Amino acid sequence: MRDYDLEFIFAFIKRAGMYTGSHVDCGYDGIGKFLSAYQMGSNGKCTFIQSLSRRIERKYNIKIPSQGLEQQLKLAAKEMDLEWYELFKQEGKETLIEISDSSGQNRFVSIIRKNIIAKLEQIGDQINSSWIINWNHTLDQVNDWEGVNLTTAEKELFFNLLELLKLETLNNGDDKITISIKSKTKIVSLIKLLKEKNERS
Repeated sequence: MRDYDLEFIFAFIKRAGMYTGSHVDCGYDGIGKFLSAYQMGSNGKCTFIQSLSRRIERKYNIKIPSQGLEQQLKLAAKEMDLEWYELFKQEGKETLIEISDSSGQNRFVSIIRKNIIAKLEQIGDQINSSWIINWNHTLDQVNDWEGVNLTTAEKELFFNLLELLKLETLNNGDDKITISIKSKTKIVSLIKLLKEKNERS
């Protein structure tokens, strides 16, 4: 799987209804068809369905039937007395963690670091009160990823920086404000730390 696939499918697992357009089973009805179409468009570079299906078979001893992935999940979920889409979310995340972190590759945390670096390098000298909206996707990745994640030092510096920038924009409406020297220093330090960690991994 490509890094793009890891990032996309992680977001898909969390909010499948945004992509399937389904209002059935909390938006998860149709995930099998959606993922099949997605994989067809990847020219064989994304094999998430196969990886997840093998995991389900290995863990629950249920092979994928002719009806596809959703039916396999429903059969396994029935054995576990779970909602099938909850099983999909649980096992889907574990499948991505296995793909990302096997052999010490830690690919997803590298994606997170690159996303943070790119956003920090785009900040410039001024921000307004709506700047935090652009961070929501990255914040979700940091908070929700259960595999190898940012180190404690990285998280502390990252969240401290975001809080500092929030304070600087508080009560300023939509007017642009100049970022303080303190914030700029923290931005430089965080970029340096993130790059160092990615180079070591």
